[in-house]
Amino acid sequence: LLESIRGGKGLVGIHCAAHLAWPEYAAVLGGYSISHPWNAGSTVTVRLEEPDHPLVRGFDAASFSHTDEIFVFRNFSRERARVLLRLDTAQTDMKKPGVTDKAGDYPLSWIRREGQGRVFYSALGHQKDVYWRPSILKHYLAGIQFAAGDLEADATPRQVPAKP
Repeated sequence: LLESIRGGKGLVGIHCAAHLAWPEYAAVLGGYSISHPWNAGSTVTVRLEEPDHPLVRGFDAASFSHTDEIFVFRNFSRERARVLLRLDTAQTDMKKPGVTDKAGDYPLSWIRREGQGRVFYSALGHQKDVYWRPSILKHYLAGIQFAAGDLEADATPRQVPAKP
C-alpha cells in the first residue's frame, strides 16, 4: 500500500482511517487520531482555511456548524500537509474533557503529497447523516478526484492557518 502511494497512486481516508496504530501508515496519512473530546453528536464550528481552494468550493460559507465526532491528532504537522478544514476554536466549546490545548490547531481535513502520490483525509464522517450533507459530499468527491489524480490542487504545506 505505502509503496503504491509513494509510486504515484492516491489514498483517501475518511474519519476512522486515522485511527490505525501503524506508524508508517499514519505518517503517510498525515496523522493519528488519539482522542475525540467532542463525542458523537457534538456540535462544533468548522472553518475553511482557503475558501477558494478546489477541494472546499462546495461549501457555502467560510465557516459552518457541524454535528459529528471530532478528533484530536498526534504526529500531525502543517509542515507536511495543506489543511483545508479546521476546528474554529473561537466558536467551539473548548472546555471539553481531554482538550488540553484550548487555543490549539485542530485540523479536520487536509491533502498532502507522499512521494509521487496524493493523499486526502477528512475527519468528518462518524455519524450517518454526514453522508447525506451535500457540501460534505462535494468535499469528499473533490478529495477523491485529487487522490485519483483527476483534480489539480495545490498541496503545498502551509505553516499557519489562513486568515478567514
